[in-house]
Amino acid sequence: LQIPSRDKLNPLAKQLMSISRLPEIKLANRLYPDESFPILPAFKKRLQKLYNSTLVSVDLNAKDVTSAINEINAWVSNQTNGHIKKALDKNDLARNTSAVMNALLMINCLLFDAKWQREFQGQNTRDGNTFYPDVGPPQEKKLTLMTRNGLFPYVDLTSEIGARMIHLPFEKKDLTFTIILPNENTTLSQVESKLNSVLLNSPTTTDHNVFISIPKWKLEFETATSIVRIMLATSSRSDVYFLCNKPFLYAIRYKQTTLFMGRYVKVIDTSNMPPIIDGGRG
Repeated sequence: LQIPSRDKLNPLAKQLMSISRLPEIKLANRLYPDESFPILPAFKKRLQKLYNSTLVSVDLNAKDVTSAINEINAWVSNQTNGHIKKALDKNDLARNTSAVMNALLMINCLLFDAKWQREFQGQNTRDGNTFYPDVGPPQEKKLTLMTRNGLFPYVDLTSEIGARMIHLPFEKKDLTFTIILPNENTTLSQVESKLNSVLLNSPTTTDHNVFISIPKWKLEFETATSIVRIMLATSSRSDVYFLCNKPFLYAIRYKQTTLFMGRYVKVIDTSNMPPIIDGGRG
């Protein structure tokens, strides 16, 4: 988490609690310790007060962990309004040896629904593009790209991490969708090993005229959910070309706080996605 002490963590937790009151965002947290571990009542109170988190003891080391898995999945489904029905399976609690115990699960849920700052047009999607994963052969003619030209906060971090970064703003002030795209000869893992919060909040970020092409996809995560459907349009004039046809990082951010970060590493089938509507929700 790159948080040096509890004194730094507590103010951050309070900020996240205030963020969760925004209509666009719902945050939920729960700890699942193994039932063999005694929990002090004072710890439960502190957890609720400082982090708005609850705690439920379950048997994480049973021969059959179905009951624990079902309980956790039911809570996640409820917190995400049914967007995620199966966050865990038995393999997630598998142990290599009897000497290894599952001690604690930390579950975080994020439900995100926001409009883009400017209406995006959805008619300019291009099928049949090639995606170049870091491992394995190219996924030829599999990628559907959406494109747009416009002014976006952008920074070239080539000298720091071998990547470039762009922020796509939402309608709600201070909410952004950030993309970190590795350079041509740089892998995603290389970028991740160097990335930190200082670079995410780079003071050198300035507005650039950017021609951006990104995949059409629906984001669904095991322990968090963020449905972001991006509609983009083309223009003939730009000074930066931002083509996301290789693995990249993305994040949903509020001011300088990262609410969720994920990876796009392979082409996602979009054939069953609902039609894109101009100016629709992010």
